[in-house]
Amino acid sequence: MNLTNEQIYQKYLDELQAEIIHRYKTVPYQIKGKTVKGRKASGRFESEMETEVTDRSMKLTGAPYSPFVEKGRKDGGFPPPKAIEEWIEVKQGLPAIFKEKKKQFAYLIGRKISQQVTKGSDILETVIQEFVDKKLFKMLDELGDAYAVRIQNDIVKLIKKFD
Repeated sequence: MNLTNEQIYQKYLDELQAEIIHRYKTVPYQIKGKTVKGRKASGRFESEMETEVTDRSMKLTGAPYSPFVEKGRKDGGFPPPKAIEEWIEVKQGLPAIFKEKKKQFAYLIGRKISQQVTKGSDILETVIQEFVDKKLFKMLDELGDAYAVRIQNDIVKLIKKFD
C-alpha cells in the first residue's frame, strides 16, 4: 500500500505523541523525597497536544505550561491562580476541603510553588532524541518511497498526455 506524505507524517507524529503521553503518565520523579509515578494531574497536558500535518511538514504543539513540565521552574513569581484552581478541580484524591475553599488553597499552593524550585522531567527531550535515533530514518525511507511513487505517477500522467 502506498501512503501519501501526509499519511506517513501523521503515522510517525501519532507514534511520537503517544510515546510522549506514555512517558508523561509513567516516568517516575521525586517530590518531597518520595518517588511518584507519572506527572499526570489534570489531563490537560495530553488533551492540549495537537498535531498538524501537510504534505511537506509535521508539527506537534503542547500546552502552554509544557516548558515547565520539561525543564522545571525556578523560584520566584506566582503561577497563574486560575490554572491551580483548574488543577484542584480535576485532581483526584484531594480532600474535599480543597474544592470547597479552592481560591484559598490555590493561593497557598501558588505561594509554595513560588518559593521552591521544581525539577523538570526531560520527557520531551528524551522522547524526541529516541525518535531521531530510531524512527527518523525509517520515516525518511517511507517518504522517499512516497516521493518515488509520486514522481512515477507524474511521469505516467505526462506520458498519457502525449498519447
